[in-house]
Amino acid sequence: MQAVLASDYSIGQFKYLERLLLVHGRWSYIRMAKFLRYFFYKNFAFTLTMFWYSFFCGYSAQTVFDAILIACYNLFFTALPVLAMGSLDQDVDDHYSLRYPKLYLPGQFNLFFNMRIFIYSVLHGMFSSLVIFFIPYGAFYNAAASSGKDLDDYSSLAFTTFTALVVVVTGQVSMIAFDTAYWTAISHFVIWGSLVLYFFVCFLLYEWLPVSWIVKTSSSISFGVVYRTMVTPHFWFSLLMVSVVLLLPVMLNRFFWLDTHPSFADRLRIRRKMGKKPSTKDDKKTAFKRTAATRRSVRGSLRSGYAFSHSQGFGELILKGKLFKNVENLRGKNNSGSKIHPTSDDYQPILVSSVPESSEGSSSGTPSMHLPIGKHPENVPHTLNVNTEDWSHSDFRPSYAKEPSPLQDTVIRGDGRRQRAISRETQV
Repeated sequence: MQAVLASDYSIGQFKYLERLLLVHGRWSYIRMAKFLRYFFYKNFAFTLTMFWYSFFCGYSAQTVFDAILIACYNLFFTALPVLAMGSLDQDVDDHYSLRYPKLYLPGQFNLFFNMRIFIYSVLHGMFSSLVIFFIPYGAFYNAAASSGKDLDDYSSLAFTTFTALVVVVTGQVSMIAFDTAYWTAISHFVIWGSLVLYFFVCFLLYEWLPVSWIVKTSSSISFGVVYRTMVTPHFWFSLLMVSVVLLLPVMLNRFFWLDTHPSFADRLRIRRKMGKKPSTKDDKKTAFKRTAATRRSVRGSLRSGYAFSHSQGFGELILKGKLFKNVENLRGKNNSGSKIHPTSDDYQPILVSSVPESSEGSSSGTPSMHLPIGKHPENVPHTLNVNTEDWSHSDFRPSYAKEPSPLQDTVIRGDGRRQRAISRETQV
């Protein structure tokens, strides 16, 4: 119970892990990856548009957008679509997610958001800012309305540029670049509602409110700009050109990759739209038997069983003893009265000894083995019994053991000499 209270979250049974990882965990990763891509894109497109304008305003820190619209950009105009996508989007439903665990692999390899995706989002936002600013700038440069009025003013450029920005950013998140695969009534409401909310704020701020209410704000210079700009073809031409240049290539690129190199999730979505049921031949799960081969099927491929992870854990260190190799030495320092490991004063026999070709104690020319002798003052000779079992009268004797061995019951001492054994017990 203490572990549950100290944890971030807990589960009742291990069987709940399957749905937690394969369904909700995978959905969460996809939503977060799309959210980050859209977040970086829309803010780079928004910020760099004002950067390009600084070259034409003498670096006077004047913004190309109205201050009220800047405050509402991330708060109202572009917040709801990304929140709906980050909380409701699904590439496939939960049934397919459980049926095909292969869908979990892209998250383990960070395929949906990595450094390459981040750089692409930055470059995409930079290119979008160039198009959003310079197309309206070129359309309104030395332009005049049919009545002869001059359209080459700051208010017309600011309103047209910000309108193009909101339309393009909303189009990117909704159906083109970031592939909203799960459409609901909430998704439609927040996407179309964001556009309606933007135009409502513009009409309210620049047309419907009394002049006396906004005369002391920076929006007063743009009063009446909505009607004056929307009746000109330059506004609609700029809006159309910006949308075509920025949305059409992304749409064609999406259709190209979907048709030529569809992902596994794309194939499952197409199969579902065609009314095909999930294949059952891939779903036959055999009974898993845990054996020694399954614990370590590949040499050097040890995984920790303490937690789920995207990388190799500490299983190899634990099994090879590298993680706790100094624990006993540390204990020995704390408890100096007890010896954990033998020291140089203790008896440590040499483990490897040579076998000479001849020995002084060998009369038959048979090579004898020298046993290790320790350096302890009270040397205890090592002895080794040879052929202590007589197989000559046994029914299971080998073919070569037809008579007792001449070396039966021979004891080889540590100095290489042989003698007859007194007993069959090995002396140590």
